[in-house]
Amino acid sequence: MQLNSESVLKGAERAPNRSLFYALGYTDEEINRPLIGVVSAYSEIVPGHAHLDKLAEAVKAGVRMAGALDGDVMIGFAVLDLSDAEKPELEKLSVLPQSRHQGAGKLLVGWASEQARAAGAAALRIGIIEENVRLRAWYK
Repeated sequence: MQLNSESVLKGAERAPNRSLFYALGYTDEEINRPLIGVVSAYSEIVPGHAHLDKLAEAVKAGVRMAGALDGDVMIGFAVLDLSDAEKPELEKLSVLPQSRHQGAGKLLVGWASEQARAAGAAALRIGIIEENVRLRAWYK
């Protein structure tokens, strides 16, 4: 399946396009993901639109979540909170039951750890329900 974003970014003839994304701070990893545009009708003039900037930011945060794919099917995702750069927390990690114990969770935890290190953190906090003995053992 060809993604629309590939027609904008792939190939030597699209180097000028990629350079604009690099100028915006995109990494190679981000450029190789599907591009998803978030558009907002935010306005201070229209009272019913005054909240849309916050809604657009929440949507963009959702787009930035990491996903584990098996072909074109998302089999898991991770949500990382970097709002406190000294104490980042892996807030959510989920893998479809039929895809568990095949390495997707470890890849997602690895991604979260890399992002935390890149933000300058020495460690990554992972919240686990205390009663979940099996999961606590898995993370150790």
